[in-house]
Order: sequence, then C-alpha cells, then structure tokens
Amino acid sequence: MIAMSREQLFLWLDDRLGAPIRVSVEMGQEDHNVVLATLEGTLQRRRQAGPLTSLVRTEQRPEVAGLYGVGDGTSFIDLSAIPAAAECFVDPVNEGNTVLLKLGDDAWLTLSGLPA
Repeated sequence: MIAMSREQLFLWLDDRLGAPIRVSVEMGQEDHNVVLATLEGTLQRRRQAGPLTSLVRTEQRPEVAGLYGVGDGTSFIDLSAIPAAAECFVDPVNEGNTVLLKLGDDAWLTLSGLPA
C-alpha cells in the first residue's frame, strides 16, 4: 500500500468523475473482511447534500471539496470532514484503481474504479 494525502484522495476522485465507481464500507482484518454496505454508480461532483437538481433554485452553489454523488443522484458520499492526517492508501496491485480510507479500528472505506 502507498500512503496518500487527503488532497491526493480528492484528486484521485476528481480523475474518475463521470466514470463508474464502487464505494464500500468494510470491517475486519487482513485475513477476514466483512462488507457492511456497497454503493455503485457513476461518480459525480456535488455542490450540496440532497438532490442534484432543484426545480425551485437554479443558481450555482459553491463546490464543497469531498462531496460526491454516486449513481442516479440520490446517493452521495461526503468526505469533506476527513482530517488532513487521515490514513489513506492507494492499492498498487489494482493499478492504483483502489483507494482505502481508514474510518476507525478495523473499519475502512474502499473506493474502486470500475470498468466502463
């Protein structure tokens, strides 16, 4: 595993905007992991939590670093509160297409680019 910074994580995600991605929350250790939740879909930039479009408000909102939509626009991941010192790694085995973000003891957020 190769360590990466919070900014590198956001750049990794930005490079995959418009492409399919899998987001998983996993718990366990190296020899046994349990997937608690998985989300798959096209990665999109989000300006705010909630629906991507609004019929009432049409003005542009400032982008929030770390806020991404996944899929049909009803699901999102908010990584904006990740501390600068968060443990984040890119997995070189999968050609750098998988990133792991430590959420806590034995808990990880896994972000994987998928084939188009």
